[in-house]
Amino acid sequence: PPSYSHIYKLRTVPQSNSKGTWFGWDIQKIGPVGDKGMYDAAKMFSQGVSKNTVKVSHEQEEKRKTAF
Repeated sequence: PPSYSHIYKLRTVPQSNSKGTWFGWDIQKIGPVGDKGMYDAAKMFSQGVSKNTVKVSHEQEEKRKTAF
């Protein structure tokens, strides 16, 4: 099935070897998308990416202030 037909949990995990350390991916498939509206939106987005009609806007993230 297409990747947009399922929900995934993505997180980064620290990894290392003799050459250094880095963060890799831990990807877990949760299950199929149960909401038809969400499925349709994901399908349209995937088709837009395939047709190169999705435009990406690279904006600088706003820095958050943390109060302790």
